Amino acid sequence: MLKKRVTAFLLAITISISFFALPAQALTFTPDFEISSEGAYLVNLDTDTVIYAKNEHKQFCPASLTKIMTAIIALENCSDLSTKVTAPVFVFDDLYGRNASNCGMSAGEEMTMLDLLYGLMLKSGCDAAGTIAYYFCEEDTDAFVKMMNDKAKQIGANDTVFADPHGLNDGDSFTTAYDMYLITKYALSLPKFEEIATTYYYELPPTNKRGENDSTRYWTHTNAMMNDKSVYYNQYVKGIKTGTASSSGIQNLVTMAQKDGNTYLLSVLGAPTRDSEGNRLNGTTKDSGKLYNWVFNDFSMRSIVDLEEYIAEVPVELSSGNNYVMALPGEDVLSFLPNDLDLNEALEKVPHLNDEVLAPIKKGDKVGTMELKIDGETLATVNLIAANDVERSTLKYILYEAQRFFENKWVKVGLVVLAVLVFLYIVFSISYNYKKRKRRKSRNRLK
Repeated sequence: MLKKRVTAFLLAITISISFFALPAQALTFTPDFEISSEGAYLVNLDTDTVIYAKNEHKQFCPASLTKIMTAIIALENCSDLSTKVTAPVFVFDDLYGRNASNCGMSAGEEMTMLDLLYGLMLKSGCDAAGTIAYYFCEEDTDAFVKMMNDKAKQIGANDTVFADPHGLNDGDSFTTAYDMYLITKYALSLPKFEEIATTYYYELPPTNKRGENDSTRYWTHTNAMMNDKSVYYNQYVKGIKTGTASSSGIQNLVTMAQKDGNTYLLSVLGAPTRDSEGNRLNGTTKDSGKLYNWVFNDFSMRSIVDLEEYIAEVPVELSSGNNYVMALPGEDVLSFLPNDLDLNEALEKVPHLNDEVLAPIKKGDKVGTMELKIDGETLATVNLIAANDVERSTLKYILYEAQRFFENKWVKVGLVVLAVLVFLYIVFSISYNYKKRKRRKSRNRLK
């Protein structure tokens, strides 16, 4: 048994255990600092543990975060990313005079769908977004936007509405930190999205407008946290998308990070772009750095189950000796928690024992379950197993089976029917004998 427990523990360390039924559990923690972003949502993707949440359902303009959904539609509806796509004049007419970010495309230029996705996610190219939408729906942009909104609802981003494929229509689009988490998590499940969205540098191949003899074009990610020359550089941060809403003066940022075998997804929305004196701010970048450093330094995967701890005394019927068995946890659980959290005080163990436990019991048999809770939130449910064997009494078993036999509904019905038949037989016999004697007396009198 000890060997089995050690194996289970090592397996739990080797793999991340995802034990949450919902996309993420609402067990959040509070850092010792404030962030300027009005909305935020930080999740450990390996365990679906929500580490931090702030106004996660408050709506903001998504700005260029919209392009994550544009990428989703492209990846799901283009089976061959080497497909050549031509940038139409229509797109540039639509973007003219709108101060749109672009990746340097020209009308009539041919790029592969893969190139367009890099231009979309790295350079935040509205020209790439418009070209992608045109490829699927031509000038019927509303049809492409409908695809985006239908997908958002399918994912569960119910507080999100997109008005275009690039995010320029600030006043008509809105989303939340939680919804951007859902949308980005879904995007990460699609082939190529993570590779594209977390690339810092991409060299664009020659096109029909820029040949091999022309200067090479390359794109770098707009997320300063990936730039090792930036004061905001963080070696663990990977992409994913920046966004600035010029009309409302806010910044948004969705990032992924990986450290010590853990993967995180963070969305921060609604950070101001200027301070009180009008100086430019990088609020989302600063906030993301603070939150990541906090979780990197103060959290880790922790074992929350003692496999040797007796949890409950479980009554056992039909035993030949002890009429109980001790219950132990049957498996270990790793949970992503603060390093300074006192599990002896914070962790609540709620056993649920089986209603009827009958001998014989073998060591390791399941005798119940146990919920593990912190602050009322269930972290996991584990099996409780018997710590030892319990033999069965033959006499008790015979009496038990006899009792069960006579308590069976159909047996009871059969006994009632039998009793009625016996009663009727007796009544019939008495009546028959009475009439028989009466006839005999009558014949005797006639003689």
